[in-house]
Amino acid sequence: MENAFAEIRQNVYTRRPQVKTWTVHVDAKVHEVYGKQKQGAARAYNGIYSLQPMYAFVHETDELAYARLRSGNTHPGNKAIPFLRQFKRQIPPSVTEVHICSDSAFYNKEVVGFCERMGWGFTITADQTAPLMEKVLTLGEDAWRPDPEDPSVAYAEVSYQPVGWPRPYRYLIRRKREKEKGGQTTLFDLFSYQIVVTNREGEIKKLLEIHDQKGTTEKRIGQFTNEFLSHLPLGEFMANWVYLLCAQLGYNLSLWIRDLVLPDSYRRRYIKRIRRCIGLIAAKVAQGGRQIRLKISVLHRWWKDFAHACQAIPRLEVAIGSG
Repeated sequence: MENAFAEIRQNVYTRRPQVKTWTVHVDAKVHEVYGKQKQGAARAYNGIYSLQPMYAFVHETDELAYARLRSGNTHPGNKAIPFLRQFKRQIPPSVTEVHICSDSAFYNKEVVGFCERMGWGFTITADQTAPLMEKVLTLGEDAWRPDPEDPSVAYAEVSYQPVGWPRPYRYLIRRKREKEKGGQTTLFDLFSYQIVVTNREGEIKKLLEIHDQKGTTEKRIGQFTNEFLSHLPLGEFMANWVYLLCAQLGYNLSLWIRDLVLPDSYRRRYIKRIRRCIGLIAAKVAQGGRQIRLKISVLHRWWKDFAHACQAIPRLEVAIGSG
């Protein structure tokens, strides 16, 4: 199924040559399940009896590029390299630039080394270990660049080589001055820090803002699970993995319809809105004169959008087939 998905995606990308870059947000999600006989289900770190899928979403297109089902008690960063290796097979040839964004679950030398061998950029939230924080806290005040929009925020960077890593890497730091409850300033300066390791070049603030876009992954996971994967109902682990992949295909098909055949006004809209506008249309199927007709009411608010999609889909099939 995964090989078939890769072939389908390659065909789709013959219709979207403008997408050359993938910024991929990787995250795991605890998915609660019921039934003590369910294979792979176990108590997660938060105590929920669950399975734990790992997802890779493409920020530029909202697509779910790869999904892998795992046991509920799996550490979020476990088997990161097999996950990335399988994800690599899903990348269309037309996508020439890949950037991986992850939280600290992927903060290890194996992930960093794999990304560099593949020629991928990465931004990964770093563990704030004692040696790293010692290096950060010894920075002079002249090393910090204040944020022109928020005087309580400043940026800096250090070069740091964790124990066992092959070489030093660039660590980007965001420092924010904390306030007491009620907005009062503290007597002594108290700061919180966000630290990200990267092999990318560019301005610190801009790279951290790109990394912060990973926060949209929760919304995408919510949309995916609410609309397509409300539960994993089967007893066998592999059967539930197939069920997950079927949900992935349905999710991506909805996005491809949105981007390739619906009017431009639907770009970036949520799937729930698309289903309400296009999917929930009362219609009647009539047969006569050796033809089958679908009759919809012109009183429906979005009937023209529905007709636009119906006319665009055959043209899309011809274009992909000829490609």
